[in-house]
Amino acid sequence: MLKIKKINTPDNEKWDTVWSSCDYATYFHSRQWAEIWNEYSYGSIKPAPELVAFTDNKEVLIPFSFQKRKGISKTYYLTADGQFGNWISLDNLEIEHILLLTKYIDRHCKNLVWRLNPYDPASKDIYLENLYELEVDENHAVDLSEGFNSVLSGCYHGHRCSYKKGVKEGLKIRLAEDEKDWKSYYHVYEDTVRRWGDRALSVYDWRLFEIIFKLRSPYIKLWLVQHNDTVIAGALCFYAKTHVVCWHAAALESYLPLRPMNFMFLEVMKTLCDCDYGWFDFNTSAHLDGLKTFKSRFGARQLQCNVYYKKSKTIRTYIKIKDLYKTLQGS
Repeated sequence: MLKIKKINTPDNEKWDTVWSSCDYATYFHSRQWAEIWNEYSYGSIKPAPELVAFTDNKEVLIPFSFQKRKGISKTYYLTADGQFGNWISLDNLEIEHILLLTKYIDRHCKNLVWRLNPYDPASKDIYLENLYELEVDENHAVDLSEGFNSVLSGCYHGHRCSYKKGVKEGLKIRLAEDEKDWKSYYHVYEDTVRRWGDRALSVYDWRLFEIIFKLRSPYIKLWLVQHNDTVIAGALCFYAKTHVVCWHAAALESYLPLRPMNFMFLEVMKTLCDCDYGWFDFNTSAHLDGLKTFKSRFGARQLQCNVYYKKSKTIRTYIKIKDLYKTLQGS
């Protein structure tokens, strides 16, 4: 009978090797991503990877991070910041491996945030018991396997027209090269945050972008759109073996009539097709219907990436007491 034989902490080289060679890995499974959040959170979010070995000698790396809450409990994330999770492996896993891994994680993590990885075939077989909450969610991604002409023909007519408009208006795309370029993008982002106002779900300060820039990682590319000498839009993309995800994007409000985002995303996908990447991922959409529609009109597929939330009995009791107190205060 198949069993988990042992669980160790992998060294950096092991993590990097498994991540860079796994077909269904995303950048979010990488050591770099975990370390970015460790630094940005001043150490409150800590990488805690585990290497699981089975009795048939197959291995799986779980890229855990955890965060201490009020000093009394740990919340585990399958990948930092609650991005695409599961595990990564160089071995072909059977249903028995998946069930053992799921049972182990379920038992090991009393407080857990687990977003399923839509590129891992195992996701369809993952099920957790005693959930606090299940968030139904999806991402949108474009299949690049048939080349750029296929991508372009799969776009909504309006997106193709916007792309041609950008070319006609003289928009140019390039990679950010130095800190000045990254700061130019951050100023574009500040303009976007101003435009969103109270609708902004999260706001990142310059320090996060500075941390990412200073990595000088070949797996991180900041694409910029220029009109004449002005940076008017950009997209921060993370690269893995076959998968590229746009984690962050912004555009100057005054240049939105030029449709720089439409132009930029198609130009980025064009470069990816030339390099034989399999997927361009627009990431999740925070349940915003307008954003989902925009992404789908690039011919993007909707992929399921539900989120499992688990909370310990202690935390559940705390939440109930807190909610009751709010109710009493309001009555």
